[in-house]
Amino acid sequence: MRIVCFPGAAFDFLLPTNRQQMMRRLAERGHEILYMEPARFPLSGLVRPGLSPASLRRWVRRYVGTAMRLRSSHGDLRIHTDLNLYPGAATGLLGPALASANRRWAARAIERAGMAGAIFWIYTPLALWATRVLDPALVVYDCVDDYAEQPGYHAIRDAEAGLARRADLVFASTEGLARRLGQINYRTHVLPNVADYGHFATAGRRPVPRELRDLPGPVLGYVGALDAYKFDAGLVAQVAHAYPHGSVVLIGPGGLVEREAGSDVEMQRLRELPNVHLLGPRPYASLPAYLQCFDAGLIPYRRNRYTAECSPLKLHEYLAAGLPVAAAGLPALRPFAGVIAYSEDGSDYLAQVARALAEGGSRREERRAVARRYTWDAKVSEAERLIRRALEQP
Repeated sequence: MRIVCFPGAAFDFLLPTNRQQMMRRLAERGHEILYMEPARFPLSGLVRPGLSPASLRRWVRRYVGTAMRLRSSHGDLRIHTDLNLYPGAATGLLGPALASANRRWAARAIERAGMAGAIFWIYTPLALWATRVLDPALVVYDCVDDYAEQPGYHAIRDAEAGLARRADLVFASTEGLARRLGQINYRTHVLPNVADYGHFATAGRRPVPRELRDLPGPVLGYVGALDAYKFDAGLVAQVAHAYPHGSVVLIGPGGLVEREAGSDVEMQRLRELPNVHLLGPRPYASLPAYLQCFDAGLIPYRRNRYTAECSPLKLHEYLAAGLPVAAAGLPALRPFAGVIAYSEDGSDYLAQVARALAEGGSRREERRAVARRYTWDAKVSEAERLIRRALEQP
């Protein structure tokens, strides 16, 4: 198969998600992939006072020239960095003009790469414009989040409905998303989130990271984005207070999405606690070494309209590492309540953390057995099957 992916995120993003994981594995299976990565350049260079024609030309040569470059990576996966102006493509007064420009740029890149007539695999509703580029063999909308419930993105609900309506095939990461999108497109299928089992199962066989060697236990750890619309800093502070002689370790970037009111105050209070350690992002390749130092993995999420349809990859990563897990605020994780400590709304989260710690390593192999059922290879195989069936039944 030949696939043009419209991901809405860079391939080398700090936290590899469905986009990068799926496209890399499809390429490894011999499929030809063109990954339409959005350009990253400072718009401030265009709006600063006293901008001269010469400086504008330098800005164009430096950023736009780079943005249009096609580079090879990961075998049959090619990354094209383009001027995909996603935010303006769905909303705003400039929307139609930006969408038209996006279509021209994308069509030129796709034809240059010899990918005309390929399958279009779209991850973001902000790329609705892509469904009107050339003549794709099939349009796949892969919905891995309830994007419209993220702060600042509520206006894209109509764009998502348009994308689901236009798609020949829709994948949804949770049952709730599948029910909603299935009302628009009957060819909607649940493809749940998974993890790289082989990678995270190496936890326990890695050198211990220097920054964790001397931390007092129990060590309660979290890996992922620290965005306030989902990460509950107040709940984590309660955990830190409940285990004053232990350690809370937080690994991941913060502020990837627009902040909510009061979130900075909560995070500042969390930083001030002596037993809380915010390490920032760590390379994906090194994460199993950090997980092996945790006595329990935390998933402390808020209960809101976004998390109502959120199923984080980290659950399966923790389970693959054999960790006991304490999760809160995520209805999609109810089916895993038999193997994790689950709190519906966070009100009894401290009790669930205590339960996870009490279990310790006693159920390690049971957790890993669950994780082995949720792997990228299995997800890619199911996606291939559904796509082939859709191609055969137009």
